Amino acid sequence: MRHLVFALAIGWLTGCQGDAPGTQQALSGAPALDELDDASRQAALSSPVPVLLLPEGWGPRSIVTSGRGFYAVSARDGELAVSIHASDVVHHAGDGMQAPEPREHTVRGRPARVLVNDGIRSVTWDEGRTSYVVEVECYRALEDPRCTEAAFVVALAESLVEVAR
Repeated sequence: MRHLVFALAIGWLTGCQGDAPGTQQALSGAPALDELDDASRQAALSSPVPVLLLPEGWGPRSIVTSGRGFYAVSARDGELAVSIHASDVVHHAGDGMQAPEPREHTVRGRPARVLVNDGIRSVTWDEGRTSYVVEVECYRALEDPRCTEAAFVVALAESLVEVAR
């Protein structure tokens, strides 16, 4: 079941019908950035941390904000709400913090952790000096496979497009 959900998630994210997972084409940041409204585009370009946007097609539904040390994206697609948060605050075990749960997933080649809080599924990972989290919230959290399985949020995080600044 998990592999089927993952394959469906990849197809849904990329718009590819029948392509096998892992065969999606490399994405360029320009189309995703160009789809944003002027305020969101400016927020993405002025972000103090590296920006990862939702893939092409999500821009018209996305709102980007940025400020000192962070950027955030929120988007809605029918009964699905998606958010991305990135911050220059990265904590490591040994920094006086309790050791976190093991990171059992991989996102963008980095160890990642999938969590569920009040039906909202998220995946979190670090890239360099930036900490990222992608969250998905479903209207029917207990029924929608995008929120009941980890595959969708992991595939969504994998599909993020890096914006060159």
